[in-house]
Amino acid sequence: MSRTRGLLPGLAVLALATAVRLPGLAGLSLETDELGTIWDATRLAGPSVNGPGILARPVYYVLQHLLLSLGPASPLALRIPALVFGLVGVWATWWVGTRLFGGAAGTVAALLVALSPWHQYASQFARYWTLVYLLAVLGYYLLIRTRIDPRPRTLVLTALVLALGALTHPTFVLPMVGAVLALHILPPATPGDAWRLRLPTADAWRWLWIPLVVAVGGWIVGLKLTGNAGALGNFRGRGLAATIGAVLGMVQWVTPEVLAAGALGAALLVWRGVDGDERRWGLMALGGLASGGVLIVASGIRNDVYADYGMAMLPLVYLTAGALVGRMVRMPSPASPAIAGIAVVTLLVAELPGLASNWRDGMRFDYRPAFAYVEAHGAQRLVLGPSQAMQRHYAPTLQFQELGGTTESLAGALVRTGGYWLIISRHRNGWSGGDEDMRSWADANCRVMSRSGAARFDYRQYDVDLAWCGSGAP
Repeated sequence: MSRTRGLLPGLAVLALATAVRLPGLAGLSLETDELGTIWDATRLAGPSVNGPGILARPVYYVLQHLLLSLGPASPLALRIPALVFGLVGVWATWWVGTRLFGGAAGTVAALLVALSPWHQYASQFARYWTLVYLLAVLGYYLLIRTRIDPRPRTLVLTALVLALGALTHPTFVLPMVGAVLALHILPPATPGDAWRLRLPTADAWRWLWIPLVVAVGGWIVGLKLTGNAGALGNFRGRGLAATIGAVLGMVQWVTPEVLAAGALGAALLVWRGVDGDERRWGLMALGGLASGGVLIVASGIRNDVYADYGMAMLPLVYLTAGALVGRMVRMPSPASPAIAGIAVVTLLVAELPGLASNWRDGMRFDYRPAFAYVEAHGAQRLVLGPSQAMQRHYAPTLQFQELGGTTESLAGALVRTGGYWLIISRHRNGWSGGDEDMRSWADANCRVMSRSGAARFDYRQYDVDLAWCGSGAP
């Protein structure tokens, strides 16, 4: 009975996470990347339709391939793996937080994940990101365990989890670099002791680091030798401004309040941890967040970088924020429970605007209303839009052309056709995928016929305008 009672907080948070993630799971519009998942997971080879393919990230696609072999690729079938990995990730956060920092810390950390707009979105998105999160939670925990329980089976299990994470998505490695380096810095046992560098033991080399490097490094070398090195990258980079924007998007997605709590908790554990394990976790969290952030920005020089790429850093944020609240609960003051409660409410309330906004529009552009309007009011006319994959899936009979990146492409289409439909994706900062000249031309030569997209409570916006460009009516 006592064991069951001990599981109740985790089960309650898991039920909440399920309730948060189920609405819209089957009804949300598929994104272009989700359509790419169908293509890549079905074929498991050959060129990808919208990116580097599966060879540098095979784990999730193999699992998705097995599922798709059982039935049609409906939105629900596509998103079931992401949902399951997401829910297991919530449970793993509670379990790890409870074991490392106590029940209060584990419950708070799991609550932050359960109500996270970022993790909620990933749990309804047919890609690998919730698996990255789950493997990162387990990976960080097992790295700590290798210092407490350095038996071969612990080391082998750690190597397996880290290898699976690296082969789920390359960005898994970025925060792990700093976390692993920090793991080998020995914190002082008492305030008067010095920090020391502790190299891996012979068993750690034999059972963990050498097998991990051979497995992952061998896979990378194999890609290069077979002419598939391009699978390790992601296009050619969008520039420093876009990369910085992606990093700021990560901050907005996790919320500044939760990120600040994670960073503060890490610093507190490093300098005021009650034992070596707490200090080691704090140092590992700081190292992982630092290396993850720096390497993501650096990778933007040669790769397109998106906010999703910070997913492997999230467990460090949530677990360390939970540890901070756990320390507040244990403060020797009658007011400590009230202070901890205020902190928890503040962190959870910070997540609610994004969570509620995701319920309204799924945090994605939905082109279905625009396609339906065209089919009802002028299906014979040319449509210019951002994604041919979306058109082929939702409106395959339309005459469609992907939107070019210049004003000349808009004007040239008008000369050729005498009038056409234009689908515009609008973020809060304006037209997504079009520069200022294109926007000015469209404003002067096109008129909006329909607009879809729900108002949000956070900083994001996902409106889709359907405009008619040219004189007269379609």
